[in-house]
Amino acid sequence: MILESFGGIAALMFLLGSVLTFSIAPGLLSVAWLRTRTAPRWIGWLGIFGGVTGLAWTAMLLDDPGLLPLIWAINAFANIIWIIAAGATMARFQESGEAGTA
Repeated sequence: MILESFGGIAALMFLLGSVLTFSIAPGLLSVAWLRTRTAPRWIGWLGIFGGVTGLAWTAMLLDDPGLLPLIWAINAFANIIWIIAAGATMARFQESGEAGTA
């Protein structure tokens, strides 16, 4: 098992952080963007794709990773593109005042 090399609590924290960072966060933000149509739809769908492939991090609990390195690479690439696109979109909203003020 891959997590055995980290040890107990550290392994659990690493796994939880990885799933939150590479799966849940981009997936939920993208769902919100798709529902409100505040960003281009392709960014939302890319974030959902990144979120789904990010669930592969939970497979670190398995003894045989199999195709997981390929899935992690796809997830990393999708998340990098999504982060750049999301950052550019949010910067554009801030400059133009489209997002409004709270």
